[in-house]
Amino acid sequence: MHPHANRRPSAQTAPPDDMRVRPHRSLREWIQAWRTVMRDPDKAIPDPGIGAEGQPIPPELDLHCPECNRPLAGLTEWVCPRCEGKFNPLRAYTLRMLQEPEYFLRYQLDPDDIRKALWAMVLTVLGLVLVLIATVIAVKRGQAGWLPIWTAYKATSAFLGLSIPITALLHFGFEIVLPRIFFFFSVLWLLLCTALLILTLV
Repeated sequence: MHPHANRRPSAQTAPPDDMRVRPHRSLREWIQAWRTVMRDPDKAIPDPGIGAEGQPIPPELDLHCPECNRPLAGLTEWVCPRCEGKFNPLRAYTLRMLQEPEYFLRYQLDPDDIRKALWAMVLTVLGLVLVLIATVIAVKRGQAGWLPIWTAYKATSAFLGLSIPITALLHFGFEIVLPRIFFFFSVLWLLLCTALLILTLV
């Protein structure tokens, strides 16, 4: 028997759940996960297929004890041999799946928020296109000295200057998730860009 088999896990060996569910992955993996989430907002975490207590825990699930991190593959009783604590294999499965950036994002955001984030990006890009069109029209009309280039610069600076503190207030003060805030500001951004284009055409 392992010399520490009966030792209870300390705070160092059993960090809180909110620390264990934050994947430490590369930026490339996070970007790929975000693209996957955007393509299919409604996808759920796959069912683990765990049977009732008394059946061996499948090794391919790669489950670990939520308290001491001991591998649980093959166990038929839901009691960890190392820390002797009862565990819920579904909780162990959830903790493992949340180590994947894709499922971490799906856990943090509901499908409606994911769709709002997607629309926020679309509206932001559309607004940039409108500003570009307005700039081209202004240059051809000889208005480049004041509209919309100068106006767009001032309006964008003011918009960003106000959106940053308001975003921080809404997110940290009122606990509104970021996709909803971004969607709100992307709508305002599109309206601003549309107004610039209209002013250029007048």
